[in-house]
Amino acid sequence: TTLSEDELLSLAKLVSSVEAAYGKPVDVEWAYTQQGELKLQQARPITRPITTKFPLDPAMLTKPGEPRRLYFDFHIASDATTIYPFTHMDLDAYWEVWTKATGFGDISHPPDDSGDHPSLTKQPGSISMQVQRPAWDLYAASILKGKEATNPKYKAEKLPDDVTFANAWWLFRRMPLWHMLLLTTARAEIKAIVAKGPTSQGGLIEYENAFARAAFPALDLQCAGAFLTLSVFKELGRQNKEGETQQIRDGAAAMMLGYKGDPLMEMNIAMYHLAQSQPVELWTEYDDKLDDLSDRIQRNVEGRASTGDKLPAAFITGWKEFMGDFGYDGTDQLFMSYPRYHEQPVLLLQKIRHSAGTDVKDPEQAMLQARDRRQTAQKAQLDAAKANAKWYKSTVQAVLKRNEALDEVMWIRNSPKLFQSEILSAVRTGVLVCETQLLEANRLDEAGYVFHLKLSEVDQGLCGPELDLRYLIAPREAQYLRAKCAGMTPFLVDSRCRILKPDVKEQQPGMLVGMAIAPGQAKDPQESK
Repeated sequence: TTLSEDELLSLAKLVSSVEAAYGKPVDVEWAYTQQGELKLQQARPITRPITTKFPLDPAMLTKPGEPRRLYFDFHIASDATTIYPFTHMDLDAYWEVWTKATGFGDISHPPDDSGDHPSLTKQPGSISMQVQRPAWDLYAASILKGKEATNPKYKAEKLPDDVTFANAWWLFRRMPLWHMLLLTTARAEIKAIVAKGPTSQGGLIEYENAFARAAFPALDLQCAGAFLTLSVFKELGRQNKEGETQQIRDGAAAMMLGYKGDPLMEMNIAMYHLAQSQPVELWTEYDDKLDDLSDRIQRNVEGRASTGDKLPAAFITGWKEFMGDFGYDGTDQLFMSYPRYHEQPVLLLQKIRHSAGTDVKDPEQAMLQARDRRQTAQKAQLDAAKANAKWYKSTVQAVLKRNEALDEVMWIRNSPKLFQSEILSAVRTGVLVCETQLLEANRLDEAGYVFHLKLSEVDQGLCGPELDLRYLIAPREAQYLRAKCAGMTPFLVDSRCRILKPDVKEQQPGMLVGMAIAPGQAKDPQESK
């Protein structure tokens, strides 16, 4: 800015006085005279579409003249890939389950309603944000992309004395077996906890704590394995983008795919085979009647289908197996307020219908092809190491051990997220039980309102009528609906509802500046102006 500190102070006082008069954030046009006097030209309430489509919660606003707060979109911090806002329970349970199930239960809880409103946030998926982030705010981008955390001063100078390559490799080789044993045990305990319900556990908080204790051993190992893969993927990503030769770039790209055992890939494969086990004609028949198809499937599962109502046995068998293995999944599966496949089977039908037909590629074959490309790249790297090795074979052994280690642990990188969604699905089952009790007691107006409460508030509400749940829900539900209807949400916004954007860099004369919105075509000179 070209204004002095005194001029900025005068301008701040002017804007504050105008906003105080209006009682809301306003656009203020001002100018300095040649004599250096600050003059108000005009003021009007903010009506720009970019702002009116973004509803900042009134509780998050600060008064004119007060120090402003800067709000940052939590979707970026959590890498959420949803286009919908959070409810209070979404963020509350996400925090509670993740911290407790990974052994950080004593970490401080996020602030309560004094300015921390999770339903504020609404952003497109994390992939598009990675691309657009620098265009929104260069300073925030520099923080998020900074390398301070990898500064050598934060790194240990050596491994602990009792850690050797031999015992580390021994650990790698046993990780898949240990993981399967721990996961099987955890799932059995989770199933037993769900069967008991939240009431027998003493409420939702204790119910959730029981899940966290059951999940910790498996989730702890999953996170450890996932963290081990981060540096490898980071280096492969760097080589893929910045490799000196095309061969290096292609090899790095191949090394990132084709690992058997990835639960996300296994789910996609199961969806494909489930869709393929039903005739295309049947999918066509129910193309716009998936609810009817869901009812028909349920009759087959329960053995109530008549002769003409029966579906292929392979499909029904596959359906039961999928629901048993992946029924916890669903749209926005990390958030409590969204239903799961086992609750609303039509959600699964909406997804797998796109895998029906002969023109859809089998993801299992795609995975095997990616594995072949990876193994070819690994062999080429090993051959190159052998060709360059002379007296010492350390480089050859390093490549061999690296490839074997990747085969043992790279599949685990998607496991923490999917297992966490499995835990949250189990917690949601208990929440729905509590919701039914509150509805029967006339403490809630509609199904779904319970997700505007926190887990502790549900427990308090079930203990007695002292806590007015409707009083808590009303403003949260209203703000949630405003956020849900919002056309966009900024990356950074201050507590006076001003959206922060980076300064536009100076460009060459005649160069178009900005981000493409949609393709267009100019038909005459007038339209191109």
